[in-house]
Amino acid sequence: MNCIIAATPIALQYYLEDSFKKITLYSNKVTKASYKKVADDKYEVTIEVESSKNYFDGNGKLLATGDKANLLEIAVFDNDIKNKQGMTIKSPLVLEKVWVKPGKSKFTYITKKLPIKAGIDPYNKMIDRIPDDNLITLEKM
Repeated sequence: MNCIIAATPIALQYYLEDSFKKITLYSNKVTKASYKKVADDKYEVTIEVESSKNYFDGNGKLLATGDKANLLEIAVFDNDIKNKQGMTIKSPLVLEKVWVKPGKSKFTYITKKLPIKAGIDPYNKMIDRIPDDNLITLEKM
């Protein structure tokens, strides 16, 4: 573990503690996501999210709520595709790691293809209480 700590940038040390020393659950969700065509081959995507992080003891009792920003992925996707084995694969148009503060946040992106879905932590890398609300279909504005 000391080698991992030594190789991890100071700004990301919190993640090691949250992952290996504490019981940490995230509540990330997309509350609204929409797009509008802004040029012949460009779309503006707006994503509204809510994020929180809670710490629990071994019995499930809430100990604390995180008050600092977390490095999370925000993404905009095209239609899913199938690989050679028939597995469904998400096709990102945008995939960006951003510092997300607890509470509500809003992100705007421009894509060159028609966007279909958007999400926060879309690959469910964080342990989320309700992972199914991390990704939603975009509404046309």
